[in-house]
Amino acid sequence: MPSITITRPKTVLRDRARRYRIVVDGSEIAQVSHGETTAIEVAPGPHEVRAKIDWCTTPAAMISGDAQLTVQPGDGNAITGIFRAFFSPSTYLRLERVDPGAAPPP
Repeated sequence: MPSITITRPKTVLRDRARRYRIVVDGSEIAQVSHGETTAIEVAPGPHEVRAKIDWCTTPAAMISGDAQLTVQPGDGNAITGIFRAFFSPSTYLRLERVDPGAAPPP
């Protein structure tokens, strides 16, 4: 079965004590904590993957087959994070596909 591996790298203080929810095809199927990696088995075929915290959600990543993703706070500091949460909630988090040959995120 194909799997989606999601890594949440250790970052600055923002959201450190909170979990990000992982949503595949509209259903929450996992949570990922600060510095944690989780792997999710999925049925073959295309899938829509998002990360959420509160009302903030990432744009959908369309995945087909095995995939490695990273989820982390959007750019900026805690002040810009508050602004993003209220005025641009789709930019509060970043969900990105990782090239398997690339170095891991810091």
